Amino acid sequence: HTTTTTMLTTLLTATIVGTLSLAVAPKAFLAYDQWRSPSRVFTATRMTHLPTHDHYLQLPDSRTIGYREYGVRGSPKVVFCHHGMPGSRKGFELYDSIARKVGIRVIAVDRPGYGLSSPSLSMTVADIAKDVLLISDHLGIDRFAVFGGSGGGPYAFASAATFPEKRLVSTLACAAIGPLDAIPNAFKGLGAAPSPYLFTHLPSLLAFSMRITTALHPLFFRNGQVPEFILNSLPRADAELIRSDPSLLFAFLESGTGGFELGGLGTYSDCLLFASYSRWGFNFEDIDGDITIVHGVDDVNVPVSHSEFAFSKLNGGRGGGAEETNEVLKEVGGEGETSTLKKRGEKQKQNRARQRLVLLEDTAHLGVMVSSPTMEWFEYVSELLES
Repeated sequence: HTTTTTMLTTLLTATIVGTLSLAVAPKAFLAYDQWRSPSRVFTATRMTHLPTHDHYLQLPDSRTIGYREYGVRGSPKVVFCHHGMPGSRKGFELYDSIARKVGIRVIAVDRPGYGLSSPSLSMTVADIAKDVLLISDHLGIDRFAVFGGSGGGPYAFASAATFPEKRLVSTLACAAIGPLDAIPNAFKGLGAAPSPYLFTHLPSLLAFSMRITTALHPLFFRNGQVPEFILNSLPRADAELIRSDPSLLFAFLESGTGGFELGGLGTYSDCLLFASYSRWGFNFEDIDGDITIVHGVDDVNVPVSHSEFAFSKLNGGRGGGAEETNEVLKEVGGEGETSTLKKRGEKQKQNRARQRLVLLEDTAHLGVMVSSPTMEWFEYVSELLES
């Protein structure tokens, strides 16, 4: 009887301690990050060994924005990139080759709380997107395009809705997450992504778990190898892609690791913003310019319904433009995909506002980021920026 009582007491104590730890530890870490963030930003942005392609902009309000350049430095043709959640300016080497091929300068921006950028929990999605305008003004860039993948998608949409048309020539959103409280069954069919309950009720715990998981990456990924149990946990399409080219996954891991340079406030902020459409600061109905939305049908991180929702709301809720400029493409792998896209793209170059929703079969979350439509968009905007 005494042994049983002791065991139950121990179990109850462990349960209480574990529950309190889950409740207190994430918020304690966030409070610590907020307290330390000014000194961390000061130190990080003034390190003498900061890579030459890393830069930061100090704003009058003392906020700092970090960014990294890829592609052709100094080119007048510029694409600004928004990373996922968690993520950072790092890892965009994926687009360095195509950028050099078509003469584009890629500038990947750290959002507040990520990488080298000061945290801010009071900004809307639209406010954060406008950091691109501050950097472009600072660098003397008049016209540019914007790309956002996964958790960076909302900021690409915000750019399309709020930026002056004379400056923003085109927008690309890949596997973009939408406002979770505005999309019916936003997480239906979801396999790999966190529970919507964490987004809406325990964002600090979600940010904390992502932080811990990211910190553990070095234990699992060694010598450039991806463990088989990791591959088996991924959708088949992504697993096959990574088996053929592991550098794809490592680019995303590098981006995620860089996102916690200043702590976890960036991820926490994204959780709060994505959960509530009222925090986005714009309406999808206000998007009437040139935009391409690409999503994989087999995506289990962000369901394809998110991109379908966004596309249906364009142009005051009428959907993706007039009939002659509206494309809903279901592409499959093979030679036909590229030729079909190029033909339709050539037809639409006569129209200023090309609007497309490209749904890719046999493609999941990672695959969309390096798909043919994504890479062809870089070629497309290169031509737009030359005109």
